[in-house]
Amino acid sequence: WYQRRVREAVVSTQSTGKWLWEQVANYEDTEERKLSDMFMKLPSRRELPDYYQLIRKPIDLKKIKQGILQHRYRNLTSLSEDFTLMFRNAQEYNVEGSQIFLDSATLWSVFDQIFEKLQKGVDGPQDPDKPREEPEKTH
Repeated sequence: WYQRRVREAVVSTQSTGKWLWEQVANYEDTEERKLSDMFMKLPSRRELPDYYQLIRKPIDLKKIKQGILQHRYRNLTSLSEDFTLMFRNAQEYNVEGSQIFLDSATLWSVFDQIFEKLQKGVDGPQDPDKPREEPEKTH
């Protein structure tokens, strides 16, 4: 019984996690610019060696998606921690006011809005017929 419940929770976390990842990855601002492009893949060590000296736990959307698909997240809270780490890393390394800093702040806000709705059971992949509320677009 317990193992079945754990397995169901992991499957639920995977499907909800994939849906959540897609919401963040596909988010576009009012000018239809996909903000996640710079977060898909970490910069190369050759390109930005100082990034890897400053950032202790580098992570990108590609690694988060791999974690979801490989069932590394036991629950949405652990998934949320990696999204938060990614946004914090971007803000720690990049200059405040730079495009990537601003995009990280926007995506973080979008993520928080969606995550909060998931926790309240208001939104998510389990109800495909229910009309979804779009996250607020920014300029």
